[in-house]
Amino acid sequence: MHMHQDICDACLWLCRTFRMKFVNLWIERHFTDLNHKIGEITAIWPRNQSTLTTSAAQEGFIALGYNIENTGAGVIISDTTP
Repeated sequence: MHMHQDICDACLWLCRTFRMKFVNLWIERHFTDLNHKIGEITAIWPRNQSTLTTSAAQEGFIALGYNIENTGAGVIISDTTP
C-alpha cells in the first residue's frame, strides 16, 4: 500500500508544481521488480506537458527512493493514478 500513497503524493506534487487540475501517471512494474523498483513511469495527461511531467515524475520517485529500470520483463502491475 506504500506505493499507492507515493503515487497519490506524486500526483498532488505534480499538480501543484505545474498548476494542473489533474495528472495521470502510468506506472509499470515487472515480475522481477520488488520493493522500490519500477519498470517505467509515463505521464499520459495532460498531453501538451507529458514530456515535462514524465521527467518530473521520474525525478520525484527517485527522490522517494525508487529505482526506475525497464528490464523488458513482463508487466505484472499497471497502475493509473486515481
